[in-house]
Amino acid sequence: MEISDRLGPLLESCPWANGVQDLLSIVPELAEEVPPMERVPGSRVNGMAIPLPGASAVLAAVATFLCSTLNDPRVSDDLVNAPASVVRDDPVVHVLLTMWRNADLPGGRVGILPALAAAWSLSGLLGGDVELISHLPTPLASRSLERVRLLRGNYTSAGLGIERRLARRLGARIGAAITFARAGGVQVPAGGVVRRVLTNPLVSLYREDRLDPRKDFVRVCQIFDAPLAPDVVDRLFEAAQVAWKGINQRLAGRTPQPIDRLFSALVAKRDVTSVLLDPVLGPGLLRCLDGLVDVRSLRAVGFDSRTAKRLLMVQTLRPLSAAWADVVRPLQSWRVLSALVGRIAPLWSGAEGDQEVTRPRSIATRWSLRVPGALGPRADHAVVAVRFSE
Repeated sequence: MEISDRLGPLLESCPWANGVQDLLSIVPELAEEVPPMERVPGSRVNGMAIPLPGASAVLAAVATFLCSTLNDPRVSDDLVNAPASVVRDDPVVHVLLTMWRNADLPGGRVGILPALAAAWSLSGLLGGDVELISHLPTPLASRSLERVRLLRGNYTSAGLGIERRLARRLGARIGAAITFARAGGVQVPAGGVVRRVLTNPLVSLYREDRLDPRKDFVRVCQIFDAPLAPDVVDRLFEAAQVAWKGINQRLAGRTPQPIDRLFSALVAKRDVTSVLLDPVLGPGLLRCLDGLVDVRSLRAVGFDSRTAKRLLMVQTLRPLSAAWADVVRPLQSWRVLSALVGRIAPLWSGAEGDQEVTRPRSIATRWSLRVPGALGPRADHAVVAVRFSE
């Protein structure tokens, strides 16, 4: 299957992308590691989805982890210096290790699914997904919903610290499961998409509908501890808007500078916000602000002279553009990976086998042989091959 066909469903979830190449320029590993997708009747996912067998077990393990972490005041990671037996018995580590063992297929294309499942579970719980939480045992569902509501209303530095701790501790558990799986001979891809999930806290904390790249940009800066204060972020967006307006005016007036033509050719018809959120063009635009706008233009939109002069100094723009790049790169990676996580269609474990969201599916029903059973003992299946010839 062509890469455009395999990434087509993901592209549908990324309306800001102009094509598959936009996705691959941000997460090139998707060309080899994107999980197989198929239609899952009854799922909330429109079109092609990533079936997740055993969703009940991984969701319950992550919910237990969420409640225990929110009750733990320690800032340090709870698994640091813990014996291997304790780490192996951790609910999240145990369920991910089981999933990787059962998903050990040639090619590794399903090998990233357990890491995505962990991020899907935590981000869904933190988003207060009531339908998702309803699949938890009642006491655990009540505790999870209560603690998530308290966290979602906490926008202080303490709430930010809790979010960081959740992402860091979940990443530690994913990493531990990978270590145990590889020690047991399972070929788990430790780089690529899995590494991005481990190192990018946004993937585990936010679903695609819970984070606005522009409105929540300051929050993202705080999560990555970037040296970009809220007022500085607002000033940079304003200055970039003035610079963008100046570029268009000079192009329309036939008095463009060479740099105007360069940016015009690179960005096509994109707006200034999408340009600033581009991991290459955004930092480049900020780095060139001193050649695109002057103090007088900034004063016209409310800047005082001292702030405008300081902002346009090379000594200021250079570190600001570097810090901007450090935030925009993982933010764009999150936009792609959150869309991938959003394609997961859970199959809930029931008495008669895995169940879809709205209807039961018998264990004897035909199912794609590309999707292994995630949990429980391996089962025997019959494969019928038919060959047509003249």
